[in-house]
Amino acid sequence: LEPPIAFDYGYNTTFKGEFYANTGCVFLDGAAITFGERVVLAPGVHIYCGTHSVDVEERRAAYDRAYPVTVGDDVWIGGGAKILGGTVIGDGAPAFLSSCPVKGTFPPHSVIAGVPARVIRTLDPP
Repeated sequence: LEPPIAFDYGYNTTFKGEFYANTGCVFLDGAAITFGERVVLAPGVHIYCGTHSVDVEERRAAYDRAYPVTVGDDVWIGGGAKILGGTVIGDGAPAFLSSCPVKGTFPPHSVIAGVPARVIRTLDPP
């Protein structure tokens, strides 16, 4: 982990194997963030598990929600990508520079890019 790195809680983030995060990464882990093996994050990747209601009364009551994020094995996430709660990135799937928001389920070996992020190509498995 290259500083500065920020965690909301820290204890909700799990690393299953080799992991590298470049400088400026943020993990708002109000729910579980799980990283597979051989995961690489470029500078400035942000993962936000939490969200807030659009309902005024719920916001006044400080009610918020958090959803897990799962990143598979052999995943590379490009600089500036923003990953939202409820996202699952399959094994071997690269997410390109500044993809935002990355939300949803992405199959293994999918190339993820764009605003909003989407699958632009499928790679052959090794």
